Amino acid sequence: MHLVDVQDLIASPVPDGVRVVVRCPEGKGAPQKFGTLDFSTVFLVAENPPDEFANPDGLESRDLAWVLEKPSRKLKTVQDRWGSRANDVLNELIRSGAVMVKARVNMRDLRIKRYLQIIRTPLWSERADERRRELLGRIDPGQARTGLLDLMQGISELETERDLLLNSEPGAVPEGSATRAGHWDTYDFAVRVACRWYKHGGDRHPTRREVSSRSHAHTSGTKTRWTDARIHAVENLLRKYISELFDFPDHEIRVKGPLRWYKDDVPAVDAVTAEPWAGLPSNGVRETGTLEQVKGIRGVLVLENQDTFYRSCQIPAITEGWVCVWGAGYASDGLVGFLRMLAPLPIAVWGDLDAHGIAIIANLRDRVERDVYPVAMTAEAWLGGPHRPQPPERREQDAKKAAGLLDQAPDALRPVAALIADHPELAGLGVEQEAQHTEVLPGLADLLAGVLDSVHSPSGA
Repeated sequence: MHLVDVQDLIASPVPDGVRVVVRCPEGKGAPQKFGTLDFSTVFLVAENPPDEFANPDGLESRDLAWVLEKPSRKLKTVQDRWGSRANDVLNELIRSGAVMVKARVNMRDLRIKRYLQIIRTPLWSERADERRRELLGRIDPGQARTGLLDLMQGISELETERDLLLNSEPGAVPEGSATRAGHWDTYDFAVRVACRWYKHGGDRHPTRREVSSRSHAHTSGTKTRWTDARIHAVENLLRKYISELFDFPDHEIRVKGPLRWYKDDVPAVDAVTAEPWAGLPSNGVRETGTLEQVKGIRGVLVLENQDTFYRSCQIPAITEGWVCVWGAGYASDGLVGFLRMLAPLPIAVWGDLDAHGIAIIANLRDRVERDVYPVAMTAEAWLGGPHRPQPPERREQDAKKAAGLLDQAPDALRPVAALIADHPELAGLGVEQEAQHTEVLPGLADLLAGVLDSVHSPSGA
């Protein structure tokens, strides 16, 4: 989403440090109604949100923790909590960057008619769980460090990490930590998961929920959030991609294009005619039946994000010759096995222009054991933005991850990894795939034709 300022169109007075905007999907203009700008629903946001996650003026820690507990709250709950102070509290929350307020505008007199709800901002949502623990009083840093040291005791693979922690300050990520974590909360998560992963044993990898049910039984168990920052730290510490560390239950692989799946000689899934797409069981498709590559098939296009997959499936020039595939973002065993079944068709890939997106593609290439061909993932596209905002510690972590990918990423993605790692102003930031739809989708068929041209030449994989 991007924001369009409509403050000059609103007749109501607006508090200092607050601006009024409408929200629009990336790549699209402001909402229209009957050919004119529709700002009947607006959002009050911070004019200049601070970089730090500080408490808003006049708000106690337990009150801010209550605000951050849920992604959104109805206005009545805010009024019930603060009574006559509710408007002042809302203004401070907005100015701090913690929340935005959704409001309704009377289009006859152009005044804000009523507030509807408060919504956590994306930046604060990323740190909400961690910030709430800080506000409500977490375990003493010394005790937290001692607890991790006890967990790592006897795990030879974590001996070096344990020595680093033993010689670090309580509550601080050890200098030189393999996790490359930017904050103690992320570090603590990665170490606990790694300890449980090594202790799991057995012939099969655990699922993430099996691990978190034990590693975080003292907090939220299977409800523990696996954020991108935490996943990066776990991958760094265990030196493998997330899809290689954990078993993923059978999930749906979405496909659209010249492909059919037969069971007992009967078509079970026809990705040619299915609308808007067809679903294949990630493990079942490998274990039973056969795949038919329909005449005219040219290759496979793997897409990281669901919306991009949906839009690509709507372009006949693509689906007539390419099988569009969405496997829920990770190179799971099911997705890798499915792609191997389609060899030797060329595999084109398009994902987010960030460290995580590059890592997914590098992992996919390594696991399918052949070249993959990134499309629309250039240094020019990354520089052009728009860049997704990130907290400082997350930017630092992603910059470190990108630096670690310089020797691992496909050749075509190394210039992007270098920019994410070292750009003087934008290091650690990324460009979401959906933000590129307007520029890329109209010419995506031509980009895929270019992949075919390069298949027999030295690739960027």
